[in-house]
Amino acid sequence: MRIFTSLLLLAALCLSHLALAQPLDELVYLSEDAPPINYYDQGVFKGIAVDLLEQTTAAAGAPVTRTQVQVKPWARAYREALRGPKRVIFAIYRTPEREHLFKWAGPFNKSELVLVAKKRRHITLKDLGALNQYVVGAQREDAAEIHLRNLDLENMAITYTVNPLLLARMMMSDRIDIWAGGLHGIFAHLNQAGANPNEYEVIGTLHQADLYFAFSRDVSDGTVQRFQQALERVLNYQPVNISNRSN
Repeated sequence: MRIFTSLLLLAALCLSHLALAQPLDELVYLSEDAPPINYYDQGVFKGIAVDLLEQTTAAAGAPVTRTQVQVKPWARAYREALRGPKRVIFAIYRTPEREHLFKWAGPFNKSELVLVAKKRRHITLKDLGALNQYVVGAQREDAAEIHLRNLDLENMAITYTVNPLLLARMMMSDRIDIWAGGLHGIFAHLNQAGANPNEYEVIGTLHQADLYFAFSRDVSDGTVQRFQQALERVLNYQPVNISNRSN
């Protein structure tokens, strides 16, 4: 009798958990134009993360198409995802500073937050404290920008923008010395801006980080778990591999 009662309680908890889960196709999905992970190409939103969103939600039985994704400047999308409700932002680095701000599904790729400079400048950093000597560019609300602020270097000059293409042009014209950001995106944006990526180099690493889908805190655990399970099925079928310096 005790075993039967325990099974009934377990079944009730499972049903309650499912009842709280929100349909994935009723959430609002946010992203940015940031090659090579997610980007516009001739008016079509493309990229590995975008493909994964469609495949994962289809596998979960609640298809979301790329046309439903709201593409905004990163800082605006990030603030909206923090506020909620029912928001999902991708592709986002999962860092210690962000851990408690979202509920997470992933990872689907490994990457790095790096420091990039022109090769001809011959900039070397003995440690991150040496950043005090340079003008560093970063995208507002980007994981690299948050990491830079947490270094608490009083004399470091940071130039913030909401547009990574503007950072690429500033790097090309020597208006910034160093660009702090995701490895994938920096070289893709340099190429997009017309620079030769081979003229630039990674001079330091801020943080090793994985890419995730992040859900606003109001989204139920059951919903996130459903997405996670579907994502794992998709990834097990077709693993993701992103070149560090994709064009």
